[in-house]
Amino acid sequence: MAFQTPITIKEALDNIQGKKYAMPAIQREFVWHHEQIERLFDSLMQGYPIGAFLFWEVGNETVRKYRWFDFVSRYHQKDRRHNQEFEPLSDDSGLIAILDGQQRLTALNIGLRGSYAYKLPRLYWNNPAAFPERWLYYNIAQELEDDENGIRHEFRFLTHHESENTGGIAKWFKVSNIVAMRDPVAPTRYLLSHGLMDSSSDHTDGNLISARLDRLTQLRHIVHQDQPISYFLEKEQDLTKVLNIFVRTNSGGTVLSHSDMLMSIATAQFKTMNARQEVNDRLDEFNELGGGFNFPRDFILKAALVLGDVRSVVFRIDNFTTDNLGAIEESWDGIMAALRLTVELAAQFGLSGGRLAAQNSLLPIAYHLYKIKAHPDFLTAPALEQERSGIRNWLLRTLIKRVWGGHSDYLLTGLRSVIAGHQGQRFPIEESSAWLARIGNGLRFSNEELDDIVETEYGPRAFSLLTLLYPFVDVVSNEFHVDHVFPRSKLTRRALDRTELSYQQGSEIRQRVNNLPNLQLLTGPRNLAKSNMMPRDWLYKNFANDQARTQHASDHDLGELTVFPGDVSGFVAWYEVRKELLLLRLREVLGVFS
Repeated sequence: MAFQTPITIKEALDNIQGKKYAMPAIQREFVWHHEQIERLFDSLMQGYPIGAFLFWEVGNETVRKYRWFDFVSRYHQKDRRHNQEFEPLSDDSGLIAILDGQQRLTALNIGLRGSYAYKLPRLYWNNPAAFPERWLYYNIAQELEDDENGIRHEFRFLTHHESENTGGIAKWFKVSNIVAMRDPVAPTRYLLSHGLMDSSSDHTDGNLISARLDRLTQLRHIVHQDQPISYFLEKEQDLTKVLNIFVRTNSGGTVLSHSDMLMSIATAQFKTMNARQEVNDRLDEFNELGGGFNFPRDFILKAALVLGDVRSVVFRIDNFTTDNLGAIEESWDGIMAALRLTVELAAQFGLSGGRLAAQNSLLPIAYHLYKIKAHPDFLTAPALEQERSGIRNWLLRTLIKRVWGGHSDYLLTGLRSVIAGHQGQRFPIEESSAWLARIGNGLRFSNEELDDIVETEYGPRAFSLLTLLYPFVDVVSNEFHVDHVFPRSKLTRRALDRTELSYQQGSEIRQRVNNLPNLQLLTGPRNLAKSNMMPRDWLYKNFANDQARTQHASDHDLGELTVFPGDVSGFVAWYEVRKELLLLRLREVLGVFS
């Protein structure tokens, strides 16, 4: 492996565009945030080194043996996250594969030739407007001062509209325009053609004009003349050695996850399918089910180990042997069918939309459905309603009990053995619960645990509790939200300071506002309509008569209407009453007796 003559950024970009550079299947995908790209360009402008690269010179024979992927240019956080596979050029020149530095090269490619669309806050993922396309711009009007991160040059991903909304001062330069500026006088021509060399055009003096020219000239020099791409070149064609090099060189930067590395190995060894594309497609498919999930790639790979009956399900390279991968590949369709069925079942239980506290909790269920070759009508068949209800109860108990801690691999192999040894079509609830009890994770609850559980804070565990306590709530047909009975906006420190309550009284309220006794399940539309209404006002507005109001209050253990507080001063007393009502229901549902 030899150190080579450095090259310019423009040469590297041309090699990417000309399909001379590629990413091997052992490479992970692009994972940088847009801020990292912006910082990379600032580093270049400040003259900082951006690290050495490691390239692999792949001979023509080796090229034909493996899959190769192109660089991302128009990144979209939802729709275009994956690298596209491509066929190398048909000549005998081979290609250069990137072993270390593809994140930096992709960042340069996006900044200088592409775009980056990331999600805006407070918009749903399925809203196209949530992901506006953005291009990298450079503020050529001024440098930053005293930035705590040492940033001096302001690069930012902006929409076209944002780049033009500058308060009258033309400062944003679209960075991709620098690629065409081969001539040293090109920056001057650009500024002249855009009216930026005339100080009277924006009421500025010659200093601003000079600064613009200096910054554009420096950026052009960095892209076209400097040689910041320093690299080593490996010519070995043996994949095993290349894998070892890859593992060692990728220990820095954005750390490779187990799934990144193992997915790379699987992709290189699967024979009948493109493993990376298949996993990405399945991941996108599963994450779209129900109200949406956020499964990482690890979830698919862990499922492959569990359902593929690999002896150890720990993420280790030696568990992804040729034999294991061959068995997984052969059973892939059945494994994925069972996994999809399980995810759909979890969506029926209302656990999509960020409410699934432990993703590995689904894998014993998936293994069971895989073993019994469950048909899709498992989700709807009336005859299986009791079976589905039992699985739901078991799953929710494990989530509430927080069974899935830091030793989930041990749990998965143990529960898999229990399920594999069970004869019959039903999920072995009693047997699996007994095994969990033997290792100290029993699904029975004590009164002491209930005292802790009843104070569960707002989040996935609270949703699991509410769905278990109120199974009559149809979370399958309707989108349900966890609603604060007394709205949070009425119980903030600022809101309470405007009342006549003492600081101590306000503190007692704030300690309780996000806990289970102040939470209930409401349909999405009803919750949005409720907004920040006080509970008594909401009950009288949404229910036609006292009978309907009393029924809702009774169903959800909200207490008697006659003692329902009309303002926040009665919150703590009401909270304690509902807490006792919830404890009674918890004891009944969880089978806890004094």
